[in-house]
Amino acid sequence: MGTVLAMKLNSISRILSVSVLALGLAGCSSDRTGTSGYDQISELASDLFSRGDQPTDQPPISGVNRAAISDVNVPLTMVAIPEIDATALVQVKARNNGVWTWATADDITVSMDGPVLFSTRGIGPDLLTAETRALRGMLERGQVGSYSRDLRYLDGLDQIQVVSLNCSLGSVGSETVNVLEQIHTTRHMREVCTSGDGQSIQNDYWLGRDGTPWQTRQWVSETLGYAATQRLVK
Repeated sequence: MGTVLAMKLNSISRILSVSVLALGLAGCSSDRTGTSGYDQISELASDLFSRGDQPTDQPPISGVNRAAISDVNVPLTMVAIPEIDATALVQVKARNNGVWTWATADDITVSMDGPVLFSTRGIGPDLLTAETRALRGMLERGQVGSYSRDLRYLDGLDQIQVVSLNCSLGSVGSETVNVLEQIHTTRHMREVCTSGDGQSIQNDYWLGRDGTPWQTRQWVSETLGYAATQRLVK
């Protein structure tokens, strides 16, 4: 990774981290001791990624609880990108034809088409657009099958790259996930994709009975790798 890009990503990492406090999480702590909820969320994100694609295999982390967000009554999602050591809380900024755009206080955005990552903005090596319609429909119907889709992203030199993928969606099975001490029964769906040049991508979705994406792990770009999301408040 080039020096300029590394400095830019480090800056973005700090912005994402600070955005947790800017969204007011620290002020929502019920014990009013001044302890930041960011440390708890950051620990949760690190634990999620340390377990790779099986974040439900481990017990809940000691000390992580609902008290820090007990006053939040709007949809709230945690996003973590371990490649740049960044964790942030995002709230809904806009809704357009089923695509929800989630934003930090500094207007770094993550757009989701249902449970499927559609785009990111403001990080640098962003996902510009992803074909999502077929995958979203299959996830909503609980179907498995094969399809193709393209992803457009920025590489480390800010050049647009397009990767064409042949994908298959399968069911891993029923799993429970622990999202800040709330247990959700989910169906775990896994997308496995390969490109013509041998690139392999694996995305995971943990969906509630009503389709709520309680947890996802999805590829963003070659530089950023994967992002994880957890829906903390529905």
